[in-house]
Amino acid sequence: MTSLVCLLDGVWNAPEIQDAVTFEAWIAPQAYPWNWNAIVEQRDRYFFGLDETGHIGLRVFIDDHWRECVSATQVPLMEWSHIAATVDPNCGLTIYINGQEAGRLKISGRFARRRPFEPNEIEDKFFTKRQAAGGAFQIGRNLDELPAAATRPIPASYSFDGIIDELKIYARALDASEIKRSTTLCVPLLRLH
Repeated sequence: MTSLVCLLDGVWNAPEIQDAVTFEAWIAPQAYPWNWNAIVEQRDRYFFGLDETGHIGLRVFIDDHWRECVSATQVPLMEWSHIAATVDPNCGLTIYINGQEAGRLKISGRFARRRPFEPNEIEDKFFTKRQAAGGAFQIGRNLDELPAAATRPIPASYSFDGIIDELKIYARALDASEIKRSTTLCVPLLRLH
């Protein structure tokens, strides 16, 4: 991506991420999900989201392995929180909540551009296309493929229950001072109480 804006006109369009990236957003969860729920994800490359207790997590596929960093602190319900996560090939994964470091995983390695094919995936043309494209790009929900059914015991679409504002993806790892500064810029004006 060479411009400041990326037009996403479908789940197969996604920002091209190289070896370093920063995800940031303002979120105001109304309820915690019953399991991990994405703020933003590209299924076969990265996941940045919220768990059932309000912790923020980042999972990325680096050097043929999934790596995960989870915040030590939680985001509150019904309040705006600024969340950010960085992937730096030299420093690892870092999560920030309201400008403060909330989690870190020291690793090194290359951000995978795609997950290797599994033997049973090669025959499924749709899934092979997904894999080759890096997976579907989603904001505010997980894309779990489920077979058709009249009823479901659990939600078919795991959507974020709350508000997401100012979602940004940078093609580099912002440093701590840049993330701290982001918490003072573009603060959402919508009052939740």
